Amino acid sequence: MTIYMKNKLNNIQYENLLNTNEKYFNEFSIGFNTFLNSGHYILGDYVKDFEKKFSNYISSNYCLGVANGYDALTIMLKTTNMRSGGEIIVPANTYIATINSIILAGFKPVLVDPSINTYNIEPENILRYITKSTVAIMLVHLYGNPCKVDDFLDICKSHNILLFEDCAQAHGAEYNNYKVGSKSELSAFSFYPTKNIGALGDAGCITFNDLKYYDRITSLRNYGSKEKYIFDEIGFNSRLDELQAMILVIKLKHYNDLLKKKISIANRYNSYIDNNLIIKPQVNALSKHVYHIYSIRCEKRDKLRIFLNQNQIGWGSHYPIPPHQQKSLKSIVSKEFYISELISKTQLSLPINPHMTNEEVEYIINVLNSFK
Repeated sequence: MTIYMKNKLNNIQYENLLNTNEKYFNEFSIGFNTFLNSGHYILGDYVKDFEKKFSNYISSNYCLGVANGYDALTIMLKTTNMRSGGEIIVPANTYIATINSIILAGFKPVLVDPSINTYNIEPENILRYITKSTVAIMLVHLYGNPCKVDDFLDICKSHNILLFEDCAQAHGAEYNNYKVGSKSELSAFSFYPTKNIGALGDAGCITFNDLKYYDRITSLRNYGSKEKYIFDEIGFNSRLDELQAMILVIKLKHYNDLLKKKISIANRYNSYIDNNLIIKPQVNALSKHVYHIYSIRCEKRDKLRIFLNQNQIGWGSHYPIPPHQQKSLKSIVSKEFYISELISKTQLSLPINPHMTNEEVEYIINVLNSFK
């Protein structure tokens, strides 16, 4: 089934972090020397600088760095005064970290199937899941496609529950002209190396608008201590690394350029992939998708994987086994989720790297259009 095109290219990788980061190497070197000579390697000036610049970028009042996105999710849930054991509504097709964090923070996840079109949970499908045990809704802006934040804010206000956002894949994504992570009670971000704003290791942050959370998050990320050797509660060792913060300050400065390139590639895919077997992303009219992942679906997904391999095009899978079918959650979640299972069986991620050439993008489009 292999096709041999006149302009066949060799080995288009799904992800190449060396190529993605190479353009920043000189700035990284200068920043590393500044970091090294500062003699301050934990919670120093780079962390403070990144927290300020990232909160300005998304227009939240506050941002506090933590060690990774998983800790960001868990700590933000433990920061509030929600009653222990309460239910938190969460999409069934999210990455398992979102659900795990709810359990680790002492709450019960209530999984809800997403829309088959946007892969996000929709406001109109949520109301029947809200009970007297519900304490919050957790939005996940999957693949970088933002949920309808305004509608969920209205629902949460009318039911006196909290709204949280998992923005791990959605740096700079917008709904109704404001960035995700700027309106809800608390929001979690991951800066894992493959993310649109990626560190060179693990990193994360929590954004929020209410000053009352500042001291609690500061304490929880530092063993439960606000003052050295005085511990008010059991906390985490989850401080954003000073070196990673330096990397993120540099990457954030260039992020708009990177985002323009990724959106440009996505727009070309959207416009020129013309194959009825390929289901392309759908985006709400009020949303700005940032395409951390360019996710397609295909009923012949496994055959398509082989076809792409034969044509030396890399691909990703997000995620092949849905959370409710994982061994770790089987004692907690017993329902079937038809849409999440359908997505997991048909989903495939295309290369969308900012260093891709126009020729590579065109080649991928031509290969996909020739698939039968």
